[in-house]
Amino acid sequence: MNNPKYYYSRHMGSYKLYKDNGNGTATKIDQNWDEETIRKQCYELNGWKYKPKKK
Repeated sequence: MNNPKYYYSRHMGSYKLYKDNGNGTATKIDQNWDEETIRKQCYELNGWKYKPKKK
């Protein structure tokens, strides 16, 4: 299974979207206070089908 090229992480109350550089480093792509916005971007960039989280 391949590792995703894009991922997101919580950082000090906001969420940051990163691109994995493949050598143990990452580049920050975007930042947002809303997790679903960043999650949706991450899914689209990885080519995955996005499904909103159930509450």
